[in-house]
Amino acid sequence: MYRFWRRAHNFYHGSNLFLALGLLSLLGFALASCNGAPRPGEANGQDRPADSSITQPVTEQNSNEIPQAQEVQDDGQVMPIGGIGAVKDKTVCDNTGGILAYADTENYEIYICSDRNNPTIPRYYRGISKTGKGGLELEAKGYNPLQQSYYEFVNYDYTYVVQIPSTQFPQPELIVEFPNGDRHVEKILSYHTGQQRDVKRNVADRTAPSAPTEKPTIPVTETTETEVISYIHKNIDSLGVCEYGFTADSSKDLSTVDPLGNNRYMVQLLCFMGAYQGSYSFAIYSESASAGASVDILSLDVYEPDASGAVKPIKTRAIGGLPTFDPGSQILTVFSKGRGLGDCGSLAHYELKNNQFELIEYRAKFDCDGNYVDPGEYPVIYP
Repeated sequence: MYRFWRRAHNFYHGSNLFLALGLLSLLGFALASCNGAPRPGEANGQDRPADSSITQPVTEQNSNEIPQAQEVQDDGQVMPIGGIGAVKDKTVCDNTGGILAYADTENYEIYICSDRNNPTIPRYYRGISKTGKGGLELEAKGYNPLQQSYYEFVNYDYTYVVQIPSTQFPQPELIVEFPNGDRHVEKILSYHTGQQRDVKRNVADRTAPSAPTEKPTIPVTETTETEVISYIHKNIDSLGVCEYGFTADSSKDLSTVDPLGNNRYMVQLLCFMGAYQGSYSFAIYSESASAGASVDILSLDVYEPDASGAVKPIKTRAIGGLPTFDPGSQILTVFSKGRGLGDCGSLAHYELKNNQFELIEYRAKFDCDGNYVDPGEYPVIYP
């Protein structure tokens, strides 16, 4: 997991560049590629129209020259998901298993088309430029592009990510990552699918161990959640969390608080968000009239191969991935990707006992060999 976190750490320290590119995308399409990469809705190389504008990558030296786009405001609610019936052109996914999902941005219409033999499996990415300047079609060969809360298609060294509206991505984006790590980002304006489901629990629901009897919980009010997260943010340094980086705005929007009873709360603290997953720390927040507020930072047991290849346990207070905490069963599930392709990573389940997370099961595929395996089928490392 340390190796995975170094990648997340490096991503964070390039966040100024990514923020500049994100601001560009909110103004409209100003970045075409870094090395001749196709746009999200355009074909490769010679198929790009001759008048396509290409802008050189933004550097830290000139990033302050980017005009500041007006930030898109939202109320923190998850973007509503529409039905496929609202999609105007239903012929784009002809000769496939049909339209699985549709998303549109300021410049593109993106169709996720299903497998010809199994309409529940995504297979094709078909992007159409709203200006009529060509299109892009990708086929997922040898891997499943559906991750826990986004679709991810790989085109050589370029990665195309379509985030799905969810508690993980309440205001989703279309992201194109270039080989050098630069990204082009456009906000998704509407999202439609024929499969209404809670995508955040996709992996967890299919792979989690049998949960113990659920314990009663009480709802957390918005005021309480805001106060808890605000308290941790104000004390972030003294608590010693988010050592690889911290982005306050993202943390405020995407951190969660779940009640444990007796004025105790489980805090799932987002430290910063990478291209595919976040960096998280976990804490128990409690308060009383006599002692006031207190925060206990929790550790997680993970496994990593050492230099000799031997798999060894490691304790960490930060983990990268897509976590889901069930306050009823008090089970934490974390799916962590080893890299963007999703061909390696880990799937872990923990149970909260005596104010600590106890590891129930740890699965991992350490070999990033280009072969996709369902995380629930990863080799068992523990027990």
